[in-house]
Amino acid sequence: MLGSARLLSSILAALCIASPLGAQTVRPDCWGAIGGQVTSIARVGDALYIAGPFAYIGPSTGGGVALDPESGAPQRPYPRVAGTVLAVVPDGARGWFIGGDFTGVEGEPRRHLAYVKADGTLSPWRADVTDPRTGRRAWDPNPIGVVSALAHHGNTLYVGGKFEEIAGASRRYLAAIDARTGALLPWAPQPDGPVMSLAVHGDRLYVGGRFQTIGGAPRRNVAALDALTGEPAPWRPDASGAVLAFGFHGQRVFVGGEFDDVGGRARNSIAELDAASGAATEWDAQLKPLRRYLAHGDWIWPFVSSLVIRGGTLYAGGDFDSVGGARRYDVAAVELDTARPTRFDARMYGGY
Repeated sequence: MLGSARLLSSILAALCIASPLGAQTVRPDCWGAIGGQVTSIARVGDALYIAGPFAYIGPSTGGGVALDPESGAPQRPYPRVAGTVLAVVPDGARGWFIGGDFTGVEGEPRRHLAYVKADGTLSPWRADVTDPRTGRRAWDPNPIGVVSALAHHGNTLYVGGKFEEIAGASRRYLAAIDARTGALLPWAPQPDGPVMSLAVHGDRLYVGGRFQTIGGAPRRNVAALDALTGEPAPWRPDASGAVLAFGFHGQRVFVGGEFDDVGGRARNSIAELDAASGAATEWDAQLKPLRRYLAHGDWIWPFVSSLVIRGGTLYAGGDFDSVGGARRYDVAAVELDTARPTRFDARMYGGY
């Protein structure tokens, strides 16, 4: 499929050249197809016909795009990202920082981290994330250099992921960047495993991922750090698996991830934690299915990878098939006070 996609890109690029000779520019409004092969192509007058077992045809947007909150339509202009955007955080002035697995934005080199201005154009700001060892293979299921999480607070951008070097200096999995200049800050908790989620609440930076120590202290997969010093707070829930998302409501802390227990209680992938001690509360959304090994050599692997709180409702997204006894595939809404599912049903299907 990758070969077909590259071939299609070459064909469509040839047909979408704005000027026939000399300096050539690809038309930004040219469409493309994804999800399968293009087996034939023909031009008749001003119409271009393509056929084949592909799944979608539409405007080419790159690896990330801003959407209109009302219509869902892409907001233009937007920068085209050569790769995948995994994390986005606003700068507080209608611009945003993006992180992920990409090598360029709008034809300019940007390795896994970039800053997009309020007008939708790429900023000169730069703090590349790189692999100081052997570089990237053509396909790597666990690549070094990926940015998975971002958090912005004041003049500081916190960057988490699976990397060992950022802005030309050594940092393992977590770093702090001057949001104005792109300069690396001395702040360096140095977790011993990848960081997959970040959130600032009050004077703390909450960190989730797959690690056993951070800031020189034992913390299993989740921790709270002093946002200024990087020192670990006494808060210690210790999750049995990766923590992928945080949500806050006043002094209530919610976590989502790939765990079976957290804060000293059995909880499947989502829990509420005491803000002072890190202990799990009585709140239990009873997400299913339970994690288990199957005889044919695979795992049932539910997870919660995103949390959003609006009013008295907590929305959770991930890979699951029921919450609180109600059938809900991959997206669910539960009451903050009771953990019971609401009537909201996105009617998605994850399949188990």
